[in-house]
Amino acid sequence: MPSKRLSRSPRNYLARREQRRLFMLVMTLGLVAVLMNEASKPDRWYWIWGGNPPTNDSILRGTEQPVDTRLAEARISTEPGTFVAARPAVARQLPDKSYFGGVRPELLADIRDDAVFVSGDHAGFFHLLNILRQADPAQIAAASTGEVSFVQIFKQPAEYRGQLVTLRGTLRRATWRDAPQNDDGIEGYFHTVLQPRERPENPVVIYCLELPDGFPTGEEIRVDHVTVTGFFFKRWAYRAGDGIRTAPLLLARGITWQPMAADSQPPFTQTRQAALLVGGCAAVGLAGAVLLVILGVRRSKRRVVSTAAIKDFPPAAVGAALAGIATAGRPQEVLRALEERAE
Repeated sequence: MPSKRLSRSPRNYLARREQRRLFMLVMTLGLVAVLMNEASKPDRWYWIWGGNPPTNDSILRGTEQPVDTRLAEARISTEPGTFVAARPAVARQLPDKSYFGGVRPELLADIRDDAVFVSGDHAGFFHLLNILRQADPAQIAAASTGEVSFVQIFKQPAEYRGQLVTLRGTLRRATWRDAPQNDDGIEGYFHTVLQPRERPENPVVIYCLELPDGFPTGEEIRVDHVTVTGFFFKRWAYRAGDGIRTAPLLLARGITWQPMAADSQPPFTQTRQAALLVGGCAAVGLAGAVLLVILGVRRSKRRVVSTAAIKDFPPAAVGAALAGIATAGRPQEVLRALEERAE
């Protein structure tokens, strides 16, 4: 009766076929990790039922069409905050809405959108700054209509004028400007530029009276996770590199900023998270493949040595060893007897 084969030959993990198989396993694991990361985003599932994300959600995420902020003509002053003379604005009726305590709506009637600071803006500008200076910051935050997007205040300036709104994003500029002569006693303010978190390509100009302690200043800075609550003033015209553009302009008392600890790490973006996840999986898979190769080589060497040792046994010694197994007691004694026979 032919003897049944008890064990097959060990795998050669250095062979090209085995290496290809291990590579496919690692890549499959990485692909699963990427798919899991994408599946965790709610926007990826709207296509199942053929719908679109909610309107409010799309506004906050900035998924609507790009906004053209270019302006054909405007009179640009040489310094931010400089008021220039302009022809009298046509009288218009203000929307019927409530205002923060102390705000005089009649001073906002002559504010002109899509223009630089003009003479009609002067009274309302310093009036709102004076209210912010005297008000309690907690009351200002509580009276906010809520967080708004760039598109909301850009396309509806008349609706938001004189209203307290909240914006979040990255501050890219903070420079001090001396104020022109005014009846409210405002000596100066910080001219800042905010990149909204949902539309960083469309800046928002903010004039604020104070900055937190330790807040960086300069023409080119980057301060993330900034929150600003202030009065929407107008859609302001400014000179950009490609011509005249417009941007929402807010007046605020200060800026809320939570500086990160020196030993803390900045938050990762989703792209970096996915890259790190795939890289980690690939590293673990590669380490596992190397470990399997090492173990396979060692196992192969042990089997080769074991087979060579048995071939070197004389037939009589092998027979005696097999006979001793039947009469030996404990496994330790059997192994000791085999070693003695081999010697």
